[in-house]
Amino acid sequence: MDNLFDDFAKFGAASEKKVSCFCAPLCPNGESRGTCETKPGGKCFTATEKIIEYGNEKLNVEYGCLPPDAMSLLQCNIVAKVHNNTGKGVECCNTHDYCNNFLLPSTPHAKSTDRSTNINLHIFLASTVISLIGVIIIVIYFIKKKLRYEEVDLENGIPEVENITGREAVVVSFSVENSWRTRTIIHDIEFDTQIAKGKFTEIWRGTWRGDPVAIKIYNKDAEKEWKNEVDIFQTPLLKHDCILAYIASTISDDKKMHIITAYHSAGSLRRFLNTNTVNQSELIEMITGLASALNFLHMEMLALKTKPRVAHNNINSSSILVMENKRCCFSDLSQAKNFSVVSKDNSIEYMNSDIRYLAPEYLNKSFDPLTDESFMKADIYSFSLIIWEIMNRCEDALGIVNTTYTIPYDDELKSNNLELSLNSMQEIVVSRNIRPHINSEWAQNVGLKELIKIMLECWNQDSSVRFTSLRLKKNILKIERQNCERKTD
Repeated sequence: MDNLFDDFAKFGAASEKKVSCFCAPLCPNGESRGTCETKPGGKCFTATEKIIEYGNEKLNVEYGCLPPDAMSLLQCNIVAKVHNNTGKGVECCNTHDYCNNFLLPSTPHAKSTDRSTNINLHIFLASTVISLIGVIIIVIYFIKKKLRYEEVDLENGIPEVENITGREAVVVSFSVENSWRTRTIIHDIEFDTQIAKGKFTEIWRGTWRGDPVAIKIYNKDAEKEWKNEVDIFQTPLLKHDCILAYIASTISDDKKMHIITAYHSAGSLRRFLNTNTVNQSELIEMITGLASALNFLHMEMLALKTKPRVAHNNINSSSILVMENKRCCFSDLSQAKNFSVVSKDNSIEYMNSDIRYLAPEYLNKSFDPLTDESFMKADIYSFSLIIWEIMNRCEDALGIVNTTYTIPYDDELKSNNLELSLNSMQEIVVSRNIRPHINSEWAQNVGLKELIKIMLECWNQDSSVRFTSLRLKKNILKIERQNCERKTD
C-alpha cells in the first residue's frame, strides 16, 4: 500500500492547497445541495452509476470532496477511472474551485438493482415470440382466404347491379390458375341467353344473386384484349355515369376469361337505333352524356390515386350501350389506351373493331402512335359519326323522321359499288374526302344546326382542326342549355 501512495505522489496528484467542490445530493453539513471544501491535498470528485429499476435504466451522479487519506489509484485517477467491479465511474480534480461540476466519467454496463429486471426481460421475450407466432398465423389465414374464394364476401362486397351505374362500383378481381381453386363469382352466376357474338368474344345475359348482369367471355386467342380491358376498368378513379359499370373479372378453372358488368336490356346503340327513333331532347341528352364521359376518359386527374389520360380507341355504335333512362354509356374498352403505361406495341391496324369509324389518319397510315393527341383526335372523329348516327334517327321539331336506320358510310359504299374494306374506306374518306350525308332540313332547326357545326369540325380531314374533348363537351352542354330554355319559353 505504501508503494501505491509513493506512486500516487510521484504522479503529482496531491496538492497542499484547499479546493472548494460542488457537492450533491449530500454535503458534509447535511445540506441537500451546496459546496464543500477539501483539506490540503484533497480533491473534488464526480461519481456516476447506471442502475435499472423495474425495467427502466437511469444514471445516478454524485458530487463531493475526497480527503487526502481516502485517495488511492483504486478510487481516483487524474483521468476517468471505471470501476467495473462496482458498476461506478469516478473522476477527480483539484485544478480550481468547483472543477468537479464539469466532470462526467464514463460508466460500465447498467447494474440491476432488483430481480424484476430479469423477470421483465423474460416476459418481454416470451410476449415477442407469441406475437410473432400470432402475426404468422394471421398472414397465413389471409393468404388462404385470398386463394380460396369461398371466404370472399361477394354478397356484401359489391353493390346491387341494378343500381351500380352512377355509383362507385366495387372492383373485385379473381384469377384461378390451379384446378383446386374452385370458387369464383362465375360459379354464382346463372347464364340465361347469349345476346351478342363477335370474332373473339361472346356476351351473355346472366343472373347473379337475383340481379341481371352481363358476362363477356373472351376466347383463348384474345388474352391480350381481356387483360387490357380489365386493366382499364381497374384504373384508379375510372368511375362515370356514362361508362359501363364494372363488377368483376375472372379466369375460371377451365381457362375461360370473363368480365362481368352491369346489364342494360336495350343493348347497343346500333341495335336500339335500328328499331327506335329519338326526339330532339333525347338526342341531345345522349350526346351530352357521351361527350362528358369522353372528356372524363381523356382527362388526367391528380389525386391520391392518379387517373391517367385514357383514349377509348374503339368508339362505334356497337361499343356504346343504351341504358334504361335512354342515356348512353361507353363499353368495350379492350382497345383502350392508358397513357401512363408504356406500350411496346405500336401497331395501328384495326385500332377500331368497326373500320367505318376509323379516322382518316389511320386509313392513310399517317397516324402517329407515339403521341397522346393522335389517339384523342381519332376518338373525336369517331364520336362525330356517333352524333350523325343518332341525329339520323331524330324526330326533330320539324317532324322529320328517318324510318330506315343507316350505319355511317353504308350509303356511300353502296352508291360507289364498293364492299366494306380498308381500301374502300380509304378511297371514300381520304381520297374523295366524303362524309355521311347531312339532311338539308336539319339545318332549319336551331339545335340540330349547332350539332351540324360540331360534326363538321370533328370529322375534319386535318386532325389538328378537330375539337378537343373538353371543347366538345362545353359546346354540347351549351346546346343542351339552349334546348332547355326553348322548352320553357
